[in-house]
Amino acid sequence: MIGLGTTNPRRTRARRAALVLPLLALASCSDGDADAEPSEPTAVELTEPDGRTTTLTPTSVECGPSSYDPDTEVVLVRLVAEQTALTVEVVPADVADGGSFDLPLDAGSGTDGPANASVFVGSERFQASSTEEESTGTLEVTRATCDPVALDLSIEATLGPERSDGYGVRVEGRISLNG
Repeated sequence: MIGLGTTNPRRTRARRAALVLPLLALASCSDGDADAEPSEPTAVELTEPDGRTTTLTPTSVECGPSSYDPDTEVVLVRLVAEQTALTVEVVPADVADGGSFDLPLDAGSGTDGPANASVFVGSERFQASSTEEESTGTLEVTRATCDPVALDLSIEATLGPERSDGYGVRVEGRISLNG
């Protein structure tokens, strides 16, 4: 079941900004882990309304506390490349048998965060999330486990803008990684 509750958009946006801005700063001074290899082909393509595209290739996955609720363990992918951040959180306990989720995803409560899964992309030009009401499309989670650490999902969606003066971003691709 997708979580219940209401969300406080200002707190949610503030939390995301607190996570994304340091990642963007690190991206400008880090080469990343050149030795990391994805276990299977993985790429996510972002397309902005003006046709500008960015391809992101996550190379690592981990398990840890949710950015919303430190008592909830999530499978987590974080990547900053080309000044663009990608964050994916999936609650393995909620998708043990996989799952297909139509967007927008339930934002959950302001303290617990999104139920089941969330996808966020951001840059200086945009911030978009799978929980925003303008989001459309599908997130398909095939596998999300912490023992062993693994994530396999595909997404074909337009993530809704987090800022009132922003725009949605088309996100398509697959993430298939082992920890």
